[in-house]
Amino acid sequence: MADNLQVRTASGATTSVRTTETGGVHTPVHKAELRVVGEDVSPDNPVPMTSAALGAAADPEATGDGSVIGLLKRLRTLFSGVLATARPPVTLTEVAGSPFALTPSWQKVTTTTTADKALAIWPLADASAYDIEVAYVPAGSAAPTKPRGRPILAGEDFPGGMPLGDIYLKSATSQSAGVEKGV
Repeated sequence: MADNLQVRTASGATTSVRTTETGGVHTPVHKAELRVVGEDVSPDNPVPMTSAALGAAADPEATGDGSVIGLLKRLRTLFSGVLATARPPVTLTEVAGSPFALTPSWQKVTTTTTADKALAIWPLADASAYDIEVAYVPAGSAAPTKPRGRPILAGEDFPGGMPLGDIYLKSATSQSAGVEKGV
């Protein structure tokens, strides 16, 4: 393998391209440069893989050299607050009156406040009849007037955030639903 193919550029200059030849077919050789913690990596200077070698290197996060280690340190810093604030487990207890025998009209089943940490609603129904709907309004407000709510299919534990206020359920086929809250 050598710089064995001469190529003329658009400006008319000639440059050499390193290729490998197999059966008369030339394949260009591409050279990639790799830097780890500010050092060139080569067969003579391999990537340091021991924790002592990595720890002895300058802190890439402080120097901002854009290395993978610097990126990982930065991500650790950014997510450390999120990971440290994971919610403790919550014990769910059934609300009074649960399970509820629902009707086609909105029925108030509970009220949630900022003191509540979780809300779970699930159908106690034949698996072929999923028509339980949920709606919520500010605490103390009149019942919902909209004809449709969010469907409760195999259950709902509100992973995107628990609604606050009065929680209403209904079922066109008079299904039953269980409701639990956690404080």
